[in-house]
Amino acid sequence: MKRYAVLFLMAMMVLVIPTSAQAKTLKLSYIERETLSASRFVDADNSGTNGAPTSGDYFVGASNLYAIKAHNKPGKRVGKVTFKVIFSEVTQTTYKMRLTAKATLPGGHVYVDNTQTGKVSEDEGPSQMGDVERYPIKRGDGRYKGYTGSVTITVLKPGDDQQTPEISRDVFKLKK
Repeated sequence: MKRYAVLFLMAMMVLVIPTSAQAKTLKLSYIERETLSASRFVDADNSGTNGAPTSGDYFVGASNLYAIKAHNKPGKRVGKVTFKVIFSEVTQTTYKMRLTAKATLPGGHVYVDNTQTGKVSEDEGPSQMGDVERYPIKRGDGRYKGYTGSVTITVLKPGDDQQTPEISRDVFKLKK
């Protein structure tokens, strides 16, 4: 009987070691609602944009994050996202921009730092329902220290940049 107890303990130790060494994964989902009063475009070089940014111009903004209730409805406010998009190169047909963002989540923050390029003609216009954007998460702090991953943002209700805020579902997939 003692022999079986020792074998059982050894088997339990073997099972415990791999689980503690395995990567931890978190999947967090929230409803994001744009804060129109906190969002603005800055014409950094006073070039007069005529609706199009030039090199050095930027957007800053913020959104609130809410717990998800039934049918993708926002519940209690649980966090915030702040962001800045700087246009580093702009031609008549292409752009290059850098997005930095900080998501304040329950227990800490996660950070996005991403450079994108695109064609102006393909990327013009407001968001549409169902549009999806993905961004890499570079790091976290607090509860999310040591985590990286991605955030997927799916538009649930497009905004008009004037009076109607955009509403999206944000899914944070974090791995340690």
